[in-house]
Amino acid sequence: MLSANQIEKRYGKKTVLNRISLDLEQKNYGLLGSNGAGKTTLIRILAQILAKNGGTVTYFDKNHREIPRKNYQIGYMPQTFEAILEFTVTEQMQYFASLKKIPKSEQDEAIQKALELVNLTEQAGYQCKKLSGGMMQRLGIAQAILGSPDLILFDEPTTGLDPEERLRFKGVMRALEGTCTVILSTHIVEDMEAVCSEILVLKEGQKQFSGAAETLKNLARDRVFLLPDGTIRGQSGSWFEIRSVMEEYKRYSRMLYLGTSPREAEKTYGAKPVEPTLEDGYMYLVKKK
Repeated sequence: MLSANQIEKRYGKKTVLNRISLDLEQKNYGLLGSNGAGKTTLIRILAQILAKNGGTVTYFDKNHREIPRKNYQIGYMPQTFEAILEFTVTEQMQYFASLKKIPKSEQDEAIQKALELVNLTEQAGYQCKKLSGGMMQRLGIAQAILGSPDLILFDEPTTGLDPEERLRFKGVMRALEGTCTVILSTHIVEDMEAVCSEILVLKEGQKQFSGAAETLKNLARDRVFLLPDGTIRGQSGSWFEIRSVMEEYKRYSRMLYLGTSPREAEKTYGAKPVEPTLEDGYMYLVKKK
């Protein structure tokens, strides 16, 4: 577990993170925000690979006792994961195991467990240069979870994964739930909704939301509607289109109402109310004035 207090990051006169405070427990956290919101910067600071301009990060053991950073294990997968191309998958994992100071006697079992979770066991003898893009992403996930870290940071881990492997990654996330602190940053909100019980939202370097996924989802309750495609074209001041969908062989727009009278909007346009998703709640949070 860890506590981040008043974290600041500036590049010249530009403030990228503005006094971010977080208390993170042994849960799966989803990190949402538009490009430039500060997500990767926050992850890199928590991973201890980027210096901050202000604030503190304090680490705790499972009994809530403060511990030094050297006793707190962190696993990190960056947006772009790179391996030593001449190494085999096993050699690369052994290299990471040594960096993580996993005892030699425990390395083989830890590596095997991590590779099995990401479905890379059959490629253990492959040189990294022979891996496909999706396999390289899976190797990045494997090295992050290697050795059961206290904190695992995933920055866009499912980029390049096919649907089957995305499902497998969800299984990895579910297996980690409650065993350590996990932060998942991804643009695929559907993946996050399936595996994260808590959500953090950044907007322009500031914390916009921190709480249960269900709470964020419910921000959009009674504000999400299906309308026949093109119904309110040219009258979209209070409306935001989430996506176009097919239902009963007809195309509809899934619309988020941002105005003050959603019930009136429902009557006026004959809109069909639908259950909100995490994406709907997130979009309402960042689009409302």
